[in-house]
Amino acid sequence: MRAYVLPTAASSPVFADVPRPQPADDEVLVRVTASSVNSHDVLAPAKGHPRVGRG
Repeated sequence: MRAYVLPTAASSPVFADVPRPQPADDEVLVRVTASSVNSHDVLAPAKGHPRVGRG
């Protein structure tokens, strides 16, 4: 499957072919048909900024 991945912490995201995940018996696989990427998602790793989650 095609995915937008971050090859290294210091690189920008790129599209790549990756293996399809295989969920465990107590997990589900969700198909995402639309998503967004903002400028922080693209620029922060390249500038060495950590990704900070919310919640």
